[in-house]
Amino acid sequence: MPQIARKIPIVPGNPVMTSCSASFEFETISKDKPDISELYRKTSQPVAVLGGGPSLPSDMAQIPEDCLLISCNHHAFRLCSPDYMAFIDDPDMIKSIAFRSITISCSCPKISVNLKWTDYYCLNEFPINILHPLGVSDTGMFGTWLASYITSGPVYLCGMDITRNNGQEHFYQSDSNSGWKDDIHLESKLIKWQHIINFCENVERIKAISGPLQKVLNELQ
Repeated sequence: MPQIARKIPIVPGNPVMTSCSASFEFETISKDKPDISELYRKTSQPVAVLGGGPSLPSDMAQIPEDCLLISCNHHAFRLCSPDYMAFIDDPDMIKSIAFRSITISCSCPKISVNLKWTDYYCLNEFPINILHPLGVSDTGMFGTWLASYITSGPVYLCGMDITRNNGQEHFYQSDSNSGWKDDIHLESKLIKWQHIINFCENVERIKAISGPLQKVLNELQ
């Protein structure tokens, strides 16, 4: 079986999920799956990145019908059959039964920085060494980068509300008891989004259908 050297974060107990204190070392792994470079600019179709925020249903109603769909985690599976599933968290370590169940059962390609679960290796291409020192593990950012990588066409961000809308975190939840104030972390999150979007090719292709990312993208474009 072919071997490939990957520069990946080494974290005790979990060699893929990173933290701000993670160190990066070269580790040789068996390459029994294709590299994500095989998907680079594979299509010119528009691609929609689907988060799980309250705006997702209305945002999806505004995208072109021929969009390829990337579901960030499992949320969008409630509304559609995505073409790809993108995630960062390890399904073996997440408490959500729905997340693990859909990750196991979905028939579409799964793309992740988690070597066990991904169908394509992407650690050399995705700027994970930038993402995690920022103190964030955000699948929406990963999905946005992925969309800009696989298409030369437009990229639409849907359901990326960033903060909770009147206490609601996901479109299928009516409320939350977290006490999270809607804008308490908004500015710091948008700064992190700016860093990741800067790693996307041709940023002018990326459009947020609604929400605070519209401002970020307007400034970068």
